[in-house]
Amino acid sequence: LFITFITSIIYPPNTIDSMQYHLTKVLHWMQNKNLDFYPTNDLRELILAPLAEFTILHLYLIFEGDYFSNLVQWYSMVVTCVVVSLISKEFNCNFKFQIFSILFCVTLPMGILQSSSTQNDYVISLWLVIMAYSLIKFRKNNKFKYLFTFSVSVGLGILTKATFYFFAFPFFI
Repeated sequence: LFITFITSIIYPPNTIDSMQYHLTKVLHWMQNKNLDFYPTNDLRELILAPLAEFTILHLYLIFEGDYFSNLVQWYSMVVTCVVVSLISKEFNCNFKFQIFSILFCVTLPMGILQSSSTQNDYVISLWLVIMAYSLIKFRKNNKFKYLFTFSVSVGLGILTKATFYFFAFPFFI
């Protein structure tokens, strides 16, 4: 976690997706001073779900640069690892297995690469594991707050990336 955090802080966003449409979307919003559609050759800037980019936009405006743009994914990775540990706790795993689940989550090769970029795959993972955890808690306790958390995480997941539908569908069944 520490190494990916340092990487996120030191190195500017540099992945192909970041340069082609994630950050260009943010910079167009800043330039136009609104979130309206604008002329572009890359329709991904206009039609893809914008939640992660909204967060990057706010960080960009607050710190006047892309210094902390990568932290959106990094923070999502940290919270995802914590929620994965809570899910393993709900399955009555002891502390050793909870630590193992965190280690498994934090050492995924693609996760390590994406935790220091401005892509939105770890952000969608965050909403997906929160959704799964809320569903597990709701099935055990039958409390409205877990159903509310489930619903909010579904909404935010859909607002983050369209592929959320595909991964969330089994949980609806």
